Amino acid sequence: MVIPIDVVKKILKRFIPIFGGLWLLVEPFSLYEIVLPNIGYWRYLVLFLVCIGIAIISLFSDLFIGIKVIKSRKDADKLIFDLVDKAEKRVHVATIAGRSMVKRHDYKAKYQNFINSGVEYRLLVLNPDSNLVTDREILEDGACDDRIKKRIKGVLKYWKDVRSQLHPDIKNDKLNIKLHTKGPLANSIWIIDEKIIFVPYLYGALGENCPMLLIKKTSSCKDLFEKLENNFKKLWADAEDVDWDSI
Repeated sequence: MVIPIDVVKKILKRFIPIFGGLWLLVEPFSLYEIVLPNIGYWRYLVLFLVCIGIAIISLFSDLFIGIKVIKSRKDADKLIFDLVDKAEKRVHVATIAGRSMVKRHDYKAKYQNFINSGVEYRLLVLNPDSNLVTDREILEDGACDDRIKKRIKGVLKYWKDVRSQLHPDIKNDKLNIKLHTKGPLANSIWIIDEKIIFVPYLYGALGENCPMLLIKKTSSCKDLFEKLENNFKKLWADAEDVDWDSI
């Protein structure tokens, strides 16, 4: 049986800090003389095998534990771009404004390359001219100040620039953006291949201050994953197409 190179890399990525930590714990205080007193230099092999074992267990626990809490918005933004870079099939997003995907202007060319390579992009945001945006601004800011409206329009202009560099057949097939108008969004859903970033909105809280979860399509989370996936499909089916001439 051949072990995939990606699995080897992931094991080594876990092994190095584990080995270093145990080495710093064991070697300076000669703890191995207490734990493994009579095996001489074989103790280093034992330490190596223990670290490999811990790394493998850690890797497989990640594969079977399907939900992980993302600690900060900074971590979430980094994770989003990491997943987008590796996406092979789809990047489907339903969110208020979609600003996280356009924070880096150097990604315009990258998005074009990803889409040309066959990755399907679907982005659903609130209609900037709808009452939903007004209600959301009042809920978050206490007043209608056009903050969210301007963000959404800026995001749409960003994607219009991306679309302008794509072949008509590709942009109509692989890059689709819609506007949500039917009821407030209760959460953000980011489906990137077989992973979902899920952000349930809290009452009166800014989106970036809401909890964020990474959900993988493992056996333990398959049902939850499919429910969120189906929720996106329903939102997408009910959304309106963007009038690009007005952007």
